[in-house]
Amino acid sequence: PRVRDASIGAGRAPNARADLSAIMRAARLVVRECIPSRLHPAILRAAALLSGATRLTLLLNLPAIEAAGRLDTPGRGSVPLRAPSVLAVGARLGLPVRLRGGSTVAVSGTVTEWVLHHRRGVLINGNDHPVPEIASRLGRNPDVPGSAIVLPLVHGGQVLGVLCVGHHTPGSLTSRHASGMRDLAPIFATSLVNAQRFAAIAGQSVSDPLTGLFNHGGFDQRLREELERSARSQVSGALIMLDLDQFKHVNDTYGHLTGDAVIRLIATKAIKGQTRSYDVPCRVGGDEFAVILPHTSLSDALTVAERIRQAVMNAPTDTVGVPVGIVGASLGVAVFPASGISANDLVARADQAMYRAKNLGRNRIQVSGAD
Repeated sequence: PRVRDASIGAGRAPNARADLSAIMRAARLVVRECIPSRLHPAILRAAALLSGATRLTLLLNLPAIEAAGRLDTPGRGSVPLRAPSVLAVGARLGLPVRLRGGSTVAVSGTVTEWVLHHRRGVLINGNDHPVPEIASRLGRNPDVPGSAIVLPLVHGGQVLGVLCVGHHTPGSLTSRHASGMRDLAPIFATSLVNAQRFAAIAGQSVSDPLTGLFNHGGFDQRLREELERSARSQVSGALIMLDLDQFKHVNDTYGHLTGDAVIRLIATKAIKGQTRSYDVPCRVGGDEFAVILPHTSLSDALTVAERIRQAVMNAPTDTVGVPVGIVGASLGVAVFPASGISANDLVARADQAMYRAKNLGRNRIQVSGAD
């Protein structure tokens, strides 16, 4: 017989001990993951373990997840966001290749949209359903499997996503499966929020709060990664070390708050704004910056360095009360692997070139090895 529940009920199946054991095994697959790219498929594996479903999709409401996981405004997730018409595919299992993670799915007119709006799970067996609106949506969507559970993942008043599990045979998924999935849903939702917060904390640990560029720790990590990639591919790259000229004068004359504003402006306009999308600009000290240039020749590195030098000189510092042209930049360029096979060697060579630029009169570029 078909299950005709409009939504997933709260009843517990007779074999409660076995159900609880299965739920605990499924939950363990999820709670140990804190990286989104690993958590999303873990949620599907847990759902498959509990339900025996063969077609599973995790659809994500990314704005709601970001709001719930924000570190600076705890509790923001309690204000419900508008239900979206498009969800991101977090992970899939047993579905067509076209539904890859990272793609999006329009949910207008689907059972998923009903679940988003009503925040209630739905158990489906066949194309019939006692709720006319759900039955109508099933009739308009022939791709719905013979048996399915569509479950909202709710946390702090927000629907973070929808978990869809299905089986091609009607009746394969029952109210017992639905009850177990309902018990797991809060664990799935909380795990999504925790993973978002973990990603935010990880991002803060390698980001400079003033400029948004990588900090010294992020610089060290990315430089080592790029050196390893260069060694594997036998493709050269370059490193620019940059120190601002006359910045102490700005701090002494206009104050440290203005100095911070100048740093932020130069980082945005003159450094990040003059580099390519795949370059890695970093702030490694008070007025010291570095730019990692993957797959770059010395000639191209000098072109980027000159763009940065000119942009620093012409940065609109007058918008923060400092005359244009007071602050300049001395830059040192080193090419890898020619200038060193280790990160420390490379930084030392680029630093030496940068200090040579300062000693020669500032506001210029020097190349490692060009003594």
